[in-house]
Amino acid sequence: MHLRWKCADVAELDSSVAKVVPQVPVALSGQWSSSKRRTGESDQFKPGVGSFVEVVDWVWTGSLVGAAPIAALALLATPTGVH
Repeated sequence: MHLRWKCADVAELDSSVAKVVPQVPVALSGQWSSSKRRTGESDQFKPGVGSFVEVVDWVWTGSLVGAAPIAALALLATPTGVH
């Protein structure tokens, strides 16, 4: 599997890693699920005081299967940076 990156920082990292780590085909399968919860609106939130917001948590559960051992690094690219 080889992904196309829209973020220049991630594309640069991908290019650098590809020079030292062999690319091996893998099968990717899985699905997304979501759940809702209420939490405090700010980091200073105290239970029973202040505003609440609804948060949607997304979780991907799946597997990667290949002929060789697999190590994965998960990155989240947002408009403001890579996490």
